[in-house]
Amino acid sequence: MDDLNRQTLLKNRKYLIDNLVLDAYHFAHFLETGILTQRQVDQINSKSITDEKIACFLEILPRRGPDAFTELCAAYKDDCPWIVKKLNETKQMLTENQGTCV
Repeated sequence: MDDLNRQTLLKNRKYLIDNLVLDAYHFAHFLETGILTQRQVDQINSKSITDEKIACFLEILPRRGPDAFTELCAAYKDDCPWIVKKLNETKQMLTENQGTCV
C-alpha cells in the first residue's frame, strides 16, 4: 500500500472503527482477493470486541500489498458506499494538500 493510501486510512481510523462492518461476506472477499490469509482472519476474529477486530484489521491491511486499499473500497462499494466516499474524499484532500506544500 502506498503512503497516500496509508495516510487516508490513518486519517479515517476512528471513522472506520465506528462504521466498518467486518462479517463473513467481507472476509470472503478479502480471502478471495488474497488481501487476507485465513490465519489473519482468525487473528482478527479472536478479538472479542468489534472495535478491537476492526483495529486489528486496520493494522494488518497496510502491509497486505499495493491492492489492499483498492480491494477495501471494492468490498464496501455496494453495501457501504458512504465509507468508500469518505475514504476517496480524504484521499483527494490529501492529494491536493501535497501539491500545496513547499
